[in-house]
Amino acid sequence: MAELSVAIERSRALLYSDASAFDRDQATSVPACSQAKVACSETAVHVTSEIMGMGGGSAYARRLPFDRYLRDARAGVVMGITNDVILGNIAGMLFPPPKKATKAS
Repeated sequence: MAELSVAIERSRALLYSDASAFDRDQATSVPACSQAKVACSETAVHVTSEIMGMGGGSAYARRLPFDRYLRDARAGVVMGITNDVILGNIAGMLFPPPKKATKAS
């Protein structure tokens, strides 16, 4: 539970930092927002998967909300712009292709 708490707070800090910069009109790059989306959605899947494992078979009982949380978390990874696409975009921004040299006439 302590490790899950650390993961949640790490993602929360990234999200709040990006949102705060945006609110102050200091958002300087798209990667920060994209990084927050990926981090938060992956943390949600990790945390809910661990909770399901800790709860065992009873975690799947309809009287408990955990199976729904897991489905919702997984949807966050693949809905909208998927994390794979976002990670590709971030990589492209971090390592843009080299500019072609122009020939002088």
